[in-house]
Amino acid sequence: ARYRETGSRTYLRKARKCRKLLEQYHSSGNPNAAPHLRFAVAEELSLKCKEPVELQSAFYNVIEITAKEGLTHLEALANERATDAFSRLGGNEKVAKRYLEGAMHAYREKRGETLKY
Repeated sequence: ARYRETGSRTYLRKARKCRKLLEQYHSSGNPNAAPHLRFAVAEELSLKCKEPVELQSAFYNVIEITAKEGLTHLEALANERATDAFSRLGGNEKVAKRYLEGAMHAYREKRGETLKY
């Protein structure tokens, strides 16, 4: 998000460094790294991807694994980031709205939070 806001490649380099570190953790068998790695991959893809199907698949993978693992805070955040990504693509308002509804559901129903939205 900071890379998009500022255009500074420093943030992109730091994000890629974090992704590579997560890849190392994942390849060494750390089960906690998988959801975070998928999240990092989806975020990086959202910066350069113009294909909604590919982007939707990446965020679906993140949301699926975080929901399965019971990581509702990451599930909600992934839905939020997907909303942002599809809003920026243009012409994908329905898809963005669906992700926003998923984020609201995760925050309200699963976590009991009401102040976010």
